[in-house]
Amino acid sequence: MDTRLSVLLQEALGLKNGDAKVIKNAGAVIPTPWDSAMRSLIVAVYELGVTEIMVVAHTTCGACHMSFHHFKEEMLKRGIPASELGINKDRVFLTGDSAGGHLALFLAEKRVTPKAVLLNCPAYDFASFANAEAYTEEALAWFIGPKWDDEQWRASVSPRTYIGSYTGPLLVSTCTNDFIRSESLKLKADCDSLGRTIEFVDIQSKDKKVGHVHNVSNPALPESRTVNALMTEFMNKHL
Repeated sequence: MDTRLSVLLQEALGLKNGDAKVIKNAGAVIPTPWDSAMRSLIVAVYELGVTEIMVVAHTTCGACHMSFHHFKEEMLKRGIPASELGINKDRVFLTGDSAGGHLALFLAEKRVTPKAVLLNCPAYDFASFANAEAYTEEALAWFIGPKWDDEQWRASVSPRTYIGSYTGPLLVSTCTNDFIRSESLKLKADCDSLGRTIEFVDIQSKDKKVGHVHNVSNPALPESRTVNALMTEFMNKHL
């Protein structure tokens, strides 16, 4: 966004109009995997034939040191109501896939109160993953952490330990080829034993593409569209 670069950058690199796709934003950063800069890069690579990407930024960039609090104060000064700034806590949903499902449910149990929780192929019983017979110690340390062999610690960070404390709406999806399908079934069984009703989506398919978190990795599949449509419907129902 630096106005000095409007001409300087192209001239310094010897670029003429049509030589390169130029994507600019404040700070030359990609804060999330699907923000506007990343979407533009995907189009450039997969539709426009781009084979090389150059990131050009400069030191002490002012945009890298700006905060929401600064802009919030400026917005309030210009008359934007405080109620329109920040997160509407009445419309927050927690969702997670695989290990992210473990985190989403843990947060709902221990830290926040969402409208609902939606989990895709979640790693529910975190403690049960520390199976030294099935995985190497290096793999367990990478996936679970340095305390992978501490049973008490594993239980302290496992959503299964606190499942009785979350009483809000819950949707869980899994499928035949989910390699940790047993985790979703275990979660359903625990909810059943507690007398809790959950929305359980179990996709039956022999297609190997319909596997672990398929609705994220292969969203165009009919089964994936079914899961994502049910998730949208579930959130609309609980708004």
